[in-house]
Amino acid sequence: MTDTIASPSLMPKRFYALDAIRGIAAIAVVIYHYTQHNGLDWVHSAWVAVDIFFILSGFVLMHSYGQKVAQGMTFKGFLYSRITRLGPMYVVGLALGIGAALLLIYSSPESPIEPKNLATASVLNFFLLPYFNDHAWPFGSHAIHGTVFPLNDPAWSLFFEMFVNIIFFIYLARFRKINLPVLIGISGITFVALTLGLHQLNPGARGSDFVLGFPRVIFEFFLGVFIYQCYSYYKLPPSFITYGIFFLVAICFFSSKGAVALANALILAPLLIAIFAKLPVSGAGVGACKFLGDISYPLYVTHFPIYRLLSELDFMENLTPAMQTILFATIAVVIAVILVRIDESVRSSFKQSKLLRAQNS
Repeated sequence: MTDTIASPSLMPKRFYALDAIRGIAAIAVVIYHYTQHNGLDWVHSAWVAVDIFFILSGFVLMHSYGQKVAQGMTFKGFLYSRITRLGPMYVVGLALGIGAALLLIYSSPESPIEPKNLATASVLNFFLLPYFNDHAWPFGSHAIHGTVFPLNDPAWSLFFEMFVNIIFFIYLARFRKINLPVLIGISGITFVALTLGLHQLNPGARGSDFVLGFPRVIFEFFLGVFIYQCYSYYKLPPSFITYGIFFLVAICFFSSKGAVALANALILAPLLIAIFAKLPVSGAGVGACKFLGDISYPLYVTHFPIYRLLSELDFMENLTPAMQTILFATIAVVIAVILVRIDESVRSSFKQSKLLRAQNS
């Protein structure tokens, strides 16, 4: 079973329930970041949404590329496809982050951001490379220390996403005979052991825990691949279990206990993906799920610098933390909706350009 690629023709063209999960997870990350830095801390453990993203990515990429790679898709073609998917909105998020940093530098003589640090971070982060540092980077009334993608903090997960995408292609193209459960088990044990031994939850964003991001993403991504490969071997459970798992994952987002968050990431999140992959969606639910799926990535990759930009507006200081959170999140969602159309247009242009080059070669 682990060496089998399920035929996409036997599966749904799009997993709408997973689109909904992706969108809800992105919104949870927005609320997590916004309230984390204004004292409310509504969803203390919503960083587990990133683990959900990694598992989802493994499932979806296996569905989208498993057959293509088996049929001879080149690494260059695969990498081009992933860059055109992730790149445009990443650049938008980075540009917003640079703009927010420049605004802070020139509006506040006492800004802790030095131009040389901003320049270094900008160049490295543009190429999706981490900037290891021990500086304090302002975020609202707080500061974030030592983040490796200081201009757009969530981009750390995109670095690991691209890393594991490359490992995924190599696995499919060269090492598919490797026992997938063994790979998942080794990476999972390594991740849990290091997490417990070093007391580092949600690792990967800072230089101090950056290395732990590698076993984390390998374990979770390939767990998603394995769930995809098992898709034909299990059935959708009763509704009370299906929605019970969803609400249990959501409730765990509110917990401040690290053990609960870790159990959510390691046990409940994979169950959620496996179950909701089987959940049929029809009628008005299709449009709602598609909307959530479409806005998830632009929302995730731009919400951080949007907060920085909005928090620099003087009148925002007169709002309560709750009103700030609601207003900022609403603005971030509206911007994401606009960016969806821009992203689709840009990616369409890339595809047309690729077709023209292929025809002329």
